[in-house]
Amino acid sequence: MSLRWYWAGNRERRAIIAVFTALAAIKLVLLGVFGPVFAPDTSGYVEYAEQIMRSTTWFNDAALSSSSTPITAMRMMGYPALIATAMTIAGPHWPFLLIAVQFVMSFAAAWALYRLASELALPWQMSLAAVATFMLSFQLTFDQMLLTDSINSSCLVISICLLAGGAVAHRPLLIRQAALAGLLMAVAFLVREALQFLVLTLVPLMSVRLWLAGRGRWVSSVVACGLILAPLGITVELYKAWNLHRTGERFVTTISTLTLLQAIAQAVKYDTAVVAGDTPLDRAAREQFKYHTYSEVLSLNDALFKEGIRATDLSKMAYAHYYQAWRQQPLAMLAVLRQHVSERAAKLTIRPLAAICETIEWATNEP
Repeated sequence: MSLRWYWAGNRERRAIIAVFTALAAIKLVLLGVFGPVFAPDTSGYVEYAEQIMRSTTWFNDAALSSSSTPITAMRMMGYPALIATAMTIAGPHWPFLLIAVQFVMSFAAAWALYRLASELALPWQMSLAAVATFMLSFQLTFDQMLLTDSINSSCLVISICLLAGGAVAHRPLLIRQAALAGLLMAVAFLVREALQFLVLTLVPLMSVRLWLAGRGRWVSSVVACGLILAPLGITVELYKAWNLHRTGERFVTTISTLTLLQAIAQAVKYDTAVVAGDTPLDRAAREQFKYHTYSEVLSLNDALFKEGIRATDLSKMAYAHYYQAWRQQPLAMLAVLRQHVSERAAKLTIRPLAAICETIEWATNEP
């Protein structure tokens, strides 16, 4: 009788179970009907995973002489390693095992969000609404896709919640909080290289934690902040050292040969002076960039590779050209930025129906 009374009276506990159960049901129904979703980039991760399983050659040689976009130099090894592990454990059913891991991590991130919202003294109804918003937006689509986005975002959300935990009570960062947040950020980096830059966005949060802890506890807070950044910094340097062993050059990935050159291609629409120079990249870009498409970026890479320019050298050229464009043609680069900022971007955080529709569209290739 007492247990029944407790259960009937604890509305918050029942609501938590109901919301999380409903979220799980939605995700499992979508997974059951449409299965794991393969995106265009998935094949690259699978190719890398197959190389991992086939031999150890990839560990000692990034195959820079094979193409302009060698997969083991262009992609981080974290997600392919997870795919290879899933293949070893589950065989042909590996996509479902990997999706299950992504589901678990997303629910862990959702629980971290709920705990943080509760600590901020939000009504439990609003806290659950925040959780549902997170799980029914982009995360819903990413969790079902064989891409790095789901694990990367889950690691970041949990890290942010750990760093913010205790701020309301002016409590200094605990060692275990800092260490776990740092470890998760290192994992996020191994999955997606952009974390080495995105970590800068967390500096204000860490600064606030130092300030809120007060002068009397600043030493322990500084030590904790060091524990946050150390795993990421060490992992980045180890990754560069590994690539030095494989290629003779220190770098993280050569993905800039696609991402930064895509920005250059789009900037040319607004100002042809972006590629008006006399470098091999400028000359090839003037020949290739007619419609400013991604396929033209690939053609540019191939053309420069045929001239004997390796992916690592092309990556350096892409970085140099990108920064030069910002210095010399800032209006064209701002126009590219404006092209990717729209009203839709402001609506990405609350989109339950759109996220479900988008998941189905990716799975079926039909609107």
